[in-house]
Amino acid sequence: MDILIHILAFLFVYNIPFVGIPISSSKIVVIILLLYTIFHRIVYYKKEWFKIVAFLIILILYSIFIMIINESKDMSILYALILFIVNHFLGAFLFVQLLKRTNKLNKNYIIRLFIILAFVQALFILLMLLFSGFREICFSITSIERESLLKRYNGIRGLGMASSVTYDLGVIQSFALIFIIYKMISNKLSRKQIYFYITAYIAIFISVCVTGRTGFIGVLFSIFLSVSYISNDRKKEKNKILRIITHGGLIVILSIIIAFSFLGKDKVLKISHNISVYAFEMIYSYEETGSFSIGTSKNLIKMVENFSNISPKSFLIGDGRYKGEGILYYKHTDIGFFRQIYFFGIVGTLLIVYMYLYIFKRMSITVANDKYFKKVIFLIGIYYFISNIKGDFLIGCGNAISILLILYFTITAENIKDISKRECFTNENFIN
Repeated sequence: MDILIHILAFLFVYNIPFVGIPISSSKIVVIILLLYTIFHRIVYYKKEWFKIVAFLIILILYSIFIMIINESKDMSILYALILFIVNHFLGAFLFVQLLKRTNKLNKNYIIRLFIILAFVQALFILLMLLFSGFREICFSITSIERESLLKRYNGIRGLGMASSVTYDLGVIQSFALIFIIYKMISNKLSRKQIYFYITAYIAIFISVCVTGRTGFIGVLFSIFLSVSYISNDRKKEKNKILRIITHGGLIVILSIIIAFSFLGKDKVLKISHNISVYAFEMIYSYEETGSFSIGTSKNLIKMVENFSNISPKSFLIGDGRYKGEGILYYKHTDIGFFRQIYFFGIVGTLLIVYMYLYIFKRMSITVANDKYFKKVIFLIGIYYFISNIKGDFLIGCGNAISILLILYFTITAENIKDISKRECFTNENFIN
């Protein structure tokens, strides 16, 4: 059952669009879990969970209102909000039913699950990066547009098994780096577990380097969590971190030796160079021009300049437009907050922000006695809002939404299990 849970979680979170199948893997998992839940006729829930649905319904009605008054036919946001309910929320809710029935509905299990999912995804990315044959097989079974990315970035971007293989994949991969540090500082681990988590951290870090530089924020947050642990100034903690770093160094050296042995010096150096040029573009730019900049800097500046000219009416209630005519997004903007304001103004955007603040606040209150996991929630909460600058992360990134909802349901459900079962159906009180 454990393997099945991991497979279903991987397909649900990464939402892989397979060739020849009309719906993506996430929707297939939702259907499977729905049938599973109906068969068992028992549904565990907590009333507070459905406040999220209430927020989304308000946003849907508000979106329709904005579209009507602006005479807009742009259904993009409306579709995303409906998908939020019927796929991401429902799927996460049903996945929790499976975890509850198999006695795996607890925080430690779900954190370890997310780490394993990210590690497996990292292995896919690394194998696709190193072996062209494996890459072609993966490309042939998924319907993802990768060609332009591969050409622009010398074959290092566009890799992975997910619905999106760009910055948002890098972000959700780096969530696992934060979780790994939490596991290593808050749990007594065996030597075998320590080696696994160090290996996973290294592999996932490389996957972040080739998917999206926004993922480096997760790397920095994981380092911050480590530093906050060391700052306790206890010899035991410092020795533990030193031991972890030593093991990590040995694994890196061993990995380099293996890579040179099997792939050859020239191929390894070429791949390493291409990765470093993309991942650390700002450093290369500084060496060449004397300023820290990346290829998208000018576009971001132009987006901000365009937004500064927004009318008061558009800022307040939006234009009811999300996708542009002949362009990818309205007003040529990639900044998520700008896209949302352009569609339904600051009012609708604040509703989205409030919904996320509610989720993070409820999780933080539930784990108040676990100071390090409370820090994890705070860092990930900040990370979600930062990521919404790069793109529409809060509404448009189904992968991240699914992860957050599973985590939220699991953490608050632990509270039910430990304190009260009054709010969940039991064998004596079930849905027929």
